[in-house]
Amino acid sequence: MIGGLVIAVMGGGLFAYQNFTREPLNPETGCPESGADSLTVVMVDGSDPLTARQRAFVVNQLEDVKEETPVGGALKVYRLGTDMEDLLEPLAFVCNPGRAEDVNELVASPKRVERRWNEVFQSRLDEVFKKLLKPGQEDWSPIFESVQSVGITNFSDNDWEGKPKKLVIISDLLQYTPRYSHYEDPGDFEEFKNIDYYKEIRTNLKGVEVTLYYVPRDTQRDIQGQEHLEFWKDYFINQGAKPGDPAFFVHVQG
Repeated sequence: MIGGLVIAVMGGGLFAYQNFTREPLNPETGCPESGADSLTVVMVDGSDPLTARQRAFVVNQLEDVKEETPVGGALKVYRLGTDMEDLLEPLAFVCNPGRAEDVNELVASPKRVERRWNEVFQSRLDEVFKKLLKPGQEDWSPIFESVQSVGITNFSDNDWEGKPKKLVIISDLLQYTPRYSHYEDPGDFEEFKNIDYYKEIRTNLKGVEVTLYYVPRDTQRDIQGQEHLEFWKDYFINQGAKPGDPAFFVHVQG
């Protein structure tokens, strides 16, 4: 009887300790109240439509990004901007709050945890991704300005210092603004970095893992290609970025 009582007391103490020390989560975002452990930023270029096969490929890649977000990690989703001046606002800012298999049944209800994961993380992201894959009516495609925006508002924030950071961009990477356009000339980065415009749009991506899902356009084969890819590779390296897994570029199939 005494042994059983000791075990019961120890079990109750362990339960109380685990329950007390569990990180409280923000009910709206699913993020730890003390801050997320990592940051992944996804930017989707909706200026031109995707083919049905391209859309299916991108959906699978977005699902992988979602699945690879660790418990306690943040995921921010943006539409690539059309305004060259304003900072981008995220369409979603959520954290992976964990699933049923991530919790101790003595501490939390697996059903409740799974429901929270679905409502706060899974369903919300699915809805946002679905909207992003519908083509927009944008007049401009300011990719440099959009990258600078998330660089300023996210990767330069001291809250993320020392934490894993990733940037995922889904785009044809055809910059198109009054100041600079790839439709006129993809350009050479060594020349580009010496012009005043580059000094205005550069940003700090030091230590950020970058993966670019490169969307081919049948009508732009004379612009897109290896030279265009080298331009963007040099650009991101110059910002301090490093290739993600498996590399900087993943060609969107279809």
